[in-house]
Amino acid sequence: MKKYVCYLKYNFKTMVRHKANFILDLFNLLLNQAISILFLYIIATNLPELGGWNITELILIYGYFLLNKGTADFLTTGLYSIEGLIQQGGLDTLIVKPMSIIQQILVSKIDLSQIVNITIGFSLIISSIASLGITSIFRVLLISIGFLLVSILVIFSLRLISMSIAFWTQTSFPVAISIDNISVFAKYPLNIYSISLEKILTIILPYAFIAYFPVALVLGKIAVTTTISYIVFVIPVIFLLSLLIWKKGLQRYESSGH
Repeated sequence: MKKYVCYLKYNFKTMVRHKANFILDLFNLLLNQAISILFLYIIATNLPELGGWNITELILIYGYFLLNKGTADFLTTGLYSIEGLIQQGGLDTLIVKPMSIIQQILVSKIDLSQIVNITIGFSLIISSIASLGITSIFRVLLISIGFLLVSILVIFSLRLISMSIAFWTQTSFPVAISIDNISVFAKYPLNIYSISLEKILTIILPYAFIAYFPVALVLGKIAVTTTISYIVFVIPVIFLLSLLIWKKGLQRYESSGH
């Protein structure tokens, strides 16, 4: 934990070292989120309901997306360095250290800019819940914490799988970014998409767990048993698969003489 805090301080100092770039990055993040929220309002103006969801419910989904995806990105951005470590032989240094290689990679880079998204997401959730008149706060809190953990597992697993491809191809970053870009579909209700896309976002690339499922559960739009069955079936499988692929790739790296 002490080492993690040290990395946090180091990352923050690195970010603010060039104040102009730091301010521009923050402005860019705020502008992007403002445009996204404006886009939701434009949709709501033309369509009073989108797949049975009103504007406040859509903003609640977007709030969960920012909070959960932002937290996951904050913690797992370091995985994007796997390609470079493989190409340059940087894993050699990590292998001989007592700490887990994945842990070392995770703490090597922490995306502090995601604090902006996390803060905006949290604010949108609070305001939306108040507007919707939801009073069972303890239930909402349990659901939120549970799906925050699930979201971190989903992003971690998909990112580890896609970046581990570099053990075989030497290049994986473009694939990882392409897969991550699909997460934009999680900003909207799952039921507005085709059946095939619903299945992809629930089972293959389960980004629906980031925002749709927690909000649907909070609003009573989906049964608890259905949600739990999806979680039990999908999350352990994708998490264990990511660790298996990573392990196989690491064995290949060591045996190739790097």
